[in-house]
Amino acid sequence: MKRVSDAMNGLPSGHGGAGRLNAQPMHFLRTLFWVLIAVLVALFATRNWTNVTLNLWGDIQADIKAPVLLGVAFLIGWLPTWLVMRARLWAAQRRVETFERNQAATLAPAPPAPVPEEPLA
Repeated sequence: MKRVSDAMNGLPSGHGGAGRLNAQPMHFLRTLFWVLIAVLVALFATRNWTNVTLNLWGDIQADIKAPVLLGVAFLIGWLPTWLVMRARLWAAQRRVETFERNQAATLAPAPPAPVPEEPLA
């Protein structure tokens, strides 16, 4: 889907012309940030790779590694929130597309009126 501002400028979708010079340094910083996060998570996981005993109901117990338990807890909290966000974005995108279609239909030029032919005398 093309954004309205990009379509009006004749640019492909997602290629804004204004901030193009700063795209590479920002991409580098984003990559550096994610690499740093990945290294910290790997260090945490290796330092804390111990069994944790979960007391479930009754006399049922489960042994699980601490980083795996934290990852599962993170996903349980993050996944529903992410799904709600994606659903709202999808609904908003549908509303915008409907609005744009209605605007295009409203702004479309009316067909020219037929010219009545004069009878030959």
